[in-house]
Amino acid sequence: MVVLMCSYHLDGVYTRQLSFFGNDKLGNACHNALKDQLQLDHFETKTSNVFNTFKQGNVQASRKQVAPLLKNFIETL
Repeated sequence: MVVLMCSYHLDGVYTRQLSFFGNDKLGNACHNALKDQLQLDHFETKTSNVFNTFKQGNVQASRKQVAPLLKNFIETL
């Protein structure tokens, strides 16, 4: 599984996204483990057939906070 994190400004609004590519079962489990802390909301993109993409409502959680959450999830497998 590949996890893609991105952030950008769109119309003056700071946004973060988190995308999962690869094993759908693992990606769904990871999403379920992180959705409350990161306030993840699924949305459709042009690449939805390849990536499961989520808008990260908790924009204060940078990669420095997200990476340890992902690591903790992986260690529970």
